[in-house]
Amino acid sequence: MSNDDVVAPGGGFSTHSHRDMEIVTWVLDGELEHRDGTGTHGVIRPGLAQPMSAGRGITHSEMNASSERPVHFLQMWVLPTSKASSRPTSSATCRPR
Repeated sequence: MSNDDVVAPGGGFSTHSHRDMEIVTWVLDGELEHRDGTGTHGVIRPGLAQPMSAGRGITHSEMNASSERPVHFLQMWVLPTSKASSRPTSSATCRPR
């Protein structure tokens, strides 16, 4: 599954959960703030990709980091071939704020 989202300034997706999936986020324009239950927190900017493995379950939020400009990003969601047996992980590919 894939998503192509444009989020208004100050908007986004508040804390929600996933499990048993791999998610990669690419920002095309603007800045996307990511925060999750593994302690990863940072801003994804154009040219960066942020992988996240939901494992047995992860909570996270994605918010537009700007109060003035929209953020445009893509996400690819891949279901693993078997149920997750691992802890969730999130990459620090996003730059700390």
